[in-house]
Amino acid sequence: MDGKPSTDRASTIRLALTSMGAAGVEWYDFFVYGTAAALVFPHIFFSPDLSPVVAQLAAFSTFAVGFIARPLGGVVFGHFGDLHGRKKTLVAALLTMGVSTLLVGILPTYQSVGAAAPLALIFLRFVQGFAVGGQWGAAALIAIENAPEGRRGLFGSFVQIGVPAGVVLANIVFVLTDGMMSREAFEAWGWRIPFLLSLVVIGLALYVQLRMEESREFEKLAAKRKAAGTKAGRQKSPILEVIASSWGQILLAGGAFIASNACFYVIITWVIAYGTTTLALSREMILGCIMFGSVCMIPALIFVAHLSDRIGRYGIFRVGCITTGIWSFAFFPLLEMGTVLGVGAAIAIGLCFVAMMYGPQAALFAELFSTEVRYSGATLGYQVGVLLGGGFTPMIATALFASSGTSLSVAFYMAASCLISVICVSFLHRRRKRYLHPKRADAGHGRPGEQIVGLPGRIKHRGLIVPMIVLPACACTSGSAAMQTETQATPLTSRSFMQPVEAARSDTLARFNPPSARSCARGLRHLGSGSACAPRLFGPGPMNSLPGGTALDQDLATIRGKSEQTIIINAHALG
Repeated sequence: MDGKPSTDRASTIRLALTSMGAAGVEWYDFFVYGTAAALVFPHIFFSPDLSPVVAQLAAFSTFAVGFIARPLGGVVFGHFGDLHGRKKTLVAALLTMGVSTLLVGILPTYQSVGAAAPLALIFLRFVQGFAVGGQWGAAALIAIENAPEGRRGLFGSFVQIGVPAGVVLANIVFVLTDGMMSREAFEAWGWRIPFLLSLVVIGLALYVQLRMEESREFEKLAAKRKAAGTKAGRQKSPILEVIASSWGQILLAGGAFIASNACFYVIITWVIAYGTTTLALSREMILGCIMFGSVCMIPALIFVAHLSDRIGRYGIFRVGCITTGIWSFAFFPLLEMGTVLGVGAAIAIGLCFVAMMYGPQAALFAELFSTEVRYSGATLGYQVGVLLGGGFTPMIATALFASSGTSLSVAFYMAASCLISVICVSFLHRRRKRYLHPKRADAGHGRPGEQIVGLPGRIKHRGLIVPMIVLPACACTSGSAAMQTETQATPLTSRSFMQPVEAARSDTLARFNPPSARSCARGLRHLGSGSACAPRLFGPGPMNSLPGGTALDQDLATIRGKSEQTIIINAHALG
């Protein structure tokens, strides 16, 4: 008896750590390219006749190609991940990334094959982006869907740690390689070493295939499908289903992710080119400060993700947007001091503010969708944000600085992205609160089964749009006496809405003694404040002011079971 929980706990931790490792090495491959694009690709893959600015823009354009491919990878991998499992898609993504990165390391240069070199580079970068587009969803869901109750934020952060860990690994390899040889040798062949080390990714893919378990929630879904006699190939496309039912959530999730992407890639990619060229700082100093900031980001990610399990994800996310936007105006003055302290503080503090958005994000996105379409929905929202906020950021920052001649333009760009994200996450929170139990929605702890994709339509009656309604029920106590009343919902027809609202109100009040009714009314007005009245609220639709002077605030939560709907009305004016 005692051994099983321990075994389950060990298995859960192993799955989370494996997901973190998979994310780390995959992002290592992705960021190796970004570092090389800032340091060496302008000189070796493009014509020497190009000006330094144009060559840098060309190198960053190949960097952006990977981001264009990521939504496509998210669509393809999401489709198969929702149908066939998270583990298989993770293995496929790791193998694709490992092979493509390895091939970058053996590409001929512009001097050898001319224009074919940048074309081959662009193609392999596209394949990299396609692979990482599917990796995040698989690794994140394996961790989250195996997480203990109430710890999805924490376990989701293990996958998010893969990003700064990948940055650290990529820069360590570049610093060591650059330090062991001359500048000429590094640009001639030394830059290839970080790419050839991607053989480790291929090895990890084999480990995942042989030793890693499938997510528990997907296994339950697979068993349910098997019992129903439904084959994966006969099911409706998950990506089409989630787009049709939740396209608004996907777009808002993408918008919420713009800020962390834009600011992150300014800090860890564009700043390398800006620091080494405009500020004349050594590449060792810049890379060292980026590594320091990335190391600081790791505990920040864990802390804010754990905190999101306790106080809610949306509030932390919004604070991260605001603080990052404000910090963008302090970032460049500190950077332009040119000292190790100034540069290190600018990067480290900036990345910690970004962590407030990125830490709870995996759980936040996963909780937006049901298990059947979660991979497709979460991945698509993630990659839309990546495309809009990440891929073109180094190019945009380079162009802004070149045209304005001041870093202030880049700071305004970062702040604008933060403004967009805080607006999107606020709308996303409001949208989610409408569909979930208020306490759980406010806390951002939504359980997978509580999201209903494809909400029931409203019933029209004589020009008045009315949601499905049943009589309220609540349990409340008055003094030492306790009283519980619960009313089973019954389906309503249009004739039900012809009854006077006052009759329903009188019936409700008749169920409670006057003190209890008044206490319940007060508790309904102050949900979550420790009231003795603890109602459960179900039902689609916003507040409707119906005849009779009674305002009804209806919130949709969970409909458990396929045969019954229990809807309880939050009445703001019971007494």
